[in-house]
Amino acid sequence: MGMEKVEELAEALKAVEDELNLAKRVYLAFPFIFWSFAIPFMYLLELVLVKYAGLESDYV
Repeated sequence: MGMEKVEELAEALKAVEDELNLAKRVYLAFPFIFWSFAIPFMYLLELVLVKYAGLESDYV
């Protein structure tokens, strides 16, 4: 009877560990995900500002 409880506890801890590992991977990948959307957005924003607002970029 006691051994079954230990096995259930081990399975539950393994499930928690898997969830934490997934959360850690998402947390570590967040900067890459953020910049993969932010850089194209900034580029498109610059295109719109140059075309419609007449703002020119001096850094090119």
